[in-house]
Formats: sequence, structure tokens, C-alpha cells
Amino acid sequence: MIKSKIISNFSNILIIILLNLILQSCEVKTESEVCDEISCSAEALIEDGNKFMASTKFQDLSFADGNTQSGEKAHTGNFSVKLTKEKPFGMTYIIENFQPDEHFQASVWRLSENNNGVLVAQAEDVNKYYINQGEYSIKDNKGWELLMLDIIVPQNVKNEILKVYVWNPDTVVPAYFDDLKIRYFPQTQGLKE
Repeated sequence: MIKSKIISNFSNILIIILLNLILQSCEVKTESEVCDEISCSAEALIEDGNKFMASTKFQDLSFADGNTQSGEKAHTGNFSVKLTKEKPFGMTYIIENFQPDEHFQASVWRLSENNNGVLVAQAEDVNKYYINQGEYSIKDNKGWELLMLDIIVPQNVKNEILKVYVWNPDTVVPAYFDDLKIRYFPQTQGLKE
């Protein structure tokens, strides 16, 4: 009788665990809609120091402008990108052969004194496509602001180069950027963080 109670309790625990696993696998997760993602934390540089390393399935595994790395401030880790009058562009990533209706979402954390600095996406020909975002959606307790940019490729743009980067047009006050993330979605699906 004691043996049958132990087996019964064990069976009940197993059933609860299995039901829990099944329920977890059925949850709708917006992350699963993302086809691919690349991020730049400004932590690691490629040997020559000209590019930031990234881990991803995107074609190119690096972001340009490694010479903007700074240890002065960081959202996460030990480094960020410091953009100044002398170095106004950073964390540049190039996506080749993007097509109409493709959807990307870029986000980056910014720290600045006067909200200077923007997140930009542009086609090689800026007359065909150019968008930027300088307004933040979230501000953390350390003053870092999250900029988010939805990039939906218009119908008149095909087989072009898309650049995603951060830019500080202010010639006096520096801006810091960290944790740039670019997500790719099938067609015009998307998500908000």
C-alpha cells in the first residue's frame, strides 16, 4: 500500500511536470516571429580595431566604426560608443539586397545631456529611403534612453544597400550609444520590445 502511494504520487508529479512543459511550449512568444537578429554591445573589436564583433546569423558579423569605442560610460558591460564632432557616426551595419516590404526593427540605448544623437536607417540613395529616430521610448534609472526604429522597405526600393547606424550631429556635446540590436521579420510583421 505504501509502495502504491509512492508510485501514485510520483505519477502525479510527472503529470504535473509534463502539463507544465506542454503549457510552456504553447505560449505565444513574439520572439519566435523574429527571423534573425544581430546586436552590437560595443564590447569586442576585431583584431585591427576598426569593427565591432557581433554574434548572429546575419551575413556580415561586424559593425563598422570600432574606433568610436569608449570605456567612459556603458549601458551594459564595460564599453559603449562615444560620438563627437570628430567622430559623429558609429555602430554602422550594412544590409545588402534588401527588398520591398521587408521589415527590420532597430533599437539602441543612448546617453546624452540634451537628447542629441539619433538612430538612422537609410538606403544608399537617401532620396529613396531615409528615416531616423531621436525620441526615446523608455528611460532607465541611469539615464540611458531606448531609441526604436521600425524599418519597412518601400515599394520603390529593391536590391539596394540599407545602412543602420547611430549619429550625433551635435558638434559640442558627445552622445554615447550601447547595445544596438537589429531584428529582421518576414515581410511587414514586427514587434515592440
